Amino acid sequence: MRNFALLIFLISISQPMIGQKIEGIWMSYNDRIIDENNWHSNNIEGIIINFDQNEISQIASDSSFQIKINKNESLIESEFANLNSKYKLYQTDSLEVEIASNTKSVFHPLNLNHPINTSKQKIENLIAGDCWRILNDSIKTKFLNDIHPISDSNGNIKMLETIWVQSRPMVGNWFIGEIRNNFFLFLTIEDKTERNIYQIVSVEKDKINLIPLQEHHYKIREIKTCM
Repeated sequence: MRNFALLIFLISISQPMIGQKIEGIWMSYNDRIIDENNWHSNNIEGIIINFDQNEISQIASDSSFQIKINKNESLIESEFANLNSKYKLYQTDSLEVEIASNTKSVFHPLNLNHPINTSKQKIENLIAGDCWRILNDSIKTKFLNDIHPISDSNGNIKMLETIWVQSRPMVGNWFIGEIRNNFFLFLTIEDKTERNIYQIVSVEKDKINLIPLQEHHYKIREIKTCM
């Protein structure tokens, strides 16, 4: 009987929840590729859904769009990326929806209990500079202030220069996202590689402390400033 009850419990937590209330602000990261053998988009993480205000946006952009959610049919619609897709909600801590072709964007509720009394520009000024940071004992990274070509007109996305062991210099990108005075660092070693996402939990004069949300290649918990 106990084994049967355990089986029912395991099945229940693996099944999507239909019609359940969703609230708060969620962000996509740790996305899932549907078919690895077919083309898929890179680095589309950082999509924000505000379920309290029925809005969707990209954290690197200043624009937002209204969304319509049909909970009975588990359907999300928006002008954002011409979105009209079914979603699946798992135990109120993850939601999957196909926004880009062949990719399931996986949304997670954000912990916005790390507000920092500063501005995005001040954090950018602490990170950017003509100095090399040594990460993981072998990765040299320089956060530049130069605007990356993939950035839109707001210039939020900056250039990142990386030398990994004895590799050639690689060009990637980085930017800071902000939600209700909570700040997030996005960085990519090279434009075609996976994106790393961190929540900034505190800012000190000589370093910025991080917790990882999505991490590839790096394993960092702080970034020293150039000061």
